[in-house]
Amino acid sequence: TLGIENAIEKDLIIYPNPTTTQLNIELPALTSENVEIYDMSGKLVKNFKTNNITFSTDVNVLENGIYTIRFNFNGEIINKRFIVQK
Repeated sequence: TLGIENAIEKDLIIYPNPTTTQLNIELPALTSENVEIYDMSGKLVKNFKTNNITFSTDVNVLENGIYTIRFNFNGEIINKRFIVQK
């Protein structure tokens, strides 16, 4: 059987990847914590809250590169990588 973290990660979807201006996100459950985006050096470049399980976020201000988007589901941290390519 899948652990909680594996089940959440399996059902968490981000697209398109690579993206140019907008990242679409589908969560398996709501999170009360901030969603955070980090660059590859580990610097926090964006954070925000959402009250939806399906939403979009603007990444147009980010430079070309690889980023990590981090979600916290009641202490279970899930990281997904995405690419900004304009």
